[in-house]
Amino acid sequence: MPTTVNGGKVTITLAGGAKVKGTGNPTASNITATDMITTNGVVHVIDRVLLP
Repeated sequence: MPTTVNGGKVTITLAGGAKVKGTGNPTASNITATDMITTNGVVHVIDRVLLP
């Protein structure tokens, strides 16, 4: 469970496809795109807002 910048926790799962869930979200978000290289890091796209 990685910690967010504001101190919240998110859960990452791979069962049934890659998903990420904030503690305030009722359901997990799907990871729709991965490993997009940018000038200051790597971006992974999800299909909804996380609520830590």
